[in-house]
Amino acid sequence: MDNRLLAGPAQGRLPRSPLLLVGVVGGGMLVALLGALLLGPLVFWLPPELAATLPFGGIWLALWIWVSGVERRPFRSVGLEAARPVEAYLRGAGLGLVSLSLVVAGLVLVGAARLEGLKLSAEMLLPLALAALGYSVQGSAEELLLRGWLLPVVAWRGGLVVGLIAQAALFALLHGANPGVTPIALLNLVLVSFVLAFWALAEQQIWPVMGWHAAWNWAQSHLFGLPVSGLNFTAALLPTTITGPEWLSGGGFGVEGSILTSVLLLASGVVLARWRSGPRRAGNP
Repeated sequence: MDNRLLAGPAQGRLPRSPLLLVGVVGGGMLVALLGALLLGPLVFWLPPELAATLPFGGIWLALWIWVSGVERRPFRSVGLEAARPVEAYLRGAGLGLVSLSLVVAGLVLVGAARLEGLKLSAEMLLPLALAALGYSVQGSAEELLLRGWLLPVVAWRGGLVVGLIAQAALFALLHGANPGVTPIALLNLVLVSFVLAFWALAEQQIWPVMGWHAAWNWAQSHLFGLPVSGLNFTAALLPTTITGPEWLSGGGFGVEGSILTSVLLLASGVVLARWRSGPRRAGNP
């Protein structure tokens, strides 16, 4: 494979048989789950802005052990090879803030949401910063697991289509049991999985999608005060009241359950498809 992200597993010792690969995928997923569970007790000692997110750092540790010790390949091969990773992460984070803001702006324009005004105070600065740190860990861990590791490993022996379906199915499964989930929310979970996967493949790295994921979640919870996949938080800069019907506003699941998010994701998919199929300039992924 000439794509640096998809070629990562070639640096290790993955089995040639697709059937044996199922065992590798299952083992890796189990290790990642155990890593998250091992750090789970930290939630009792952490500030609330970190409690629900920082244990995801266990996924980073567990996958590092698995990739280095079992697959015998460099950990950077899971989509972390990049010339300017910080720049790529911040670029993705900026697009994440813009994406979520566009959805909220659309809801306000159609009368399905109302901004309550800026609520900035000195006491909020630390919670906002801690939340940004927590979402950086959580968002990057999910992208590392799904787009950085699972997608290339499954695609290496099962084909790209199978890899794309696997990462989307697992992402939807991990979030589908959250409070307030709706059919539109499940659709959007699948759509965002494909959009982020296409983006990672186009750039041959996961740094931008990690930044996008973290910023999207932070903007929902601590910029606009909206639920994040059905989970509610406090300390928002621009508290927003949802007033429209569930299919439009997302209801208790948050704007991730809104039809406007579906439109945004579909449009993003079209842009990515045109980007990948268009002419490549020298030095571009």
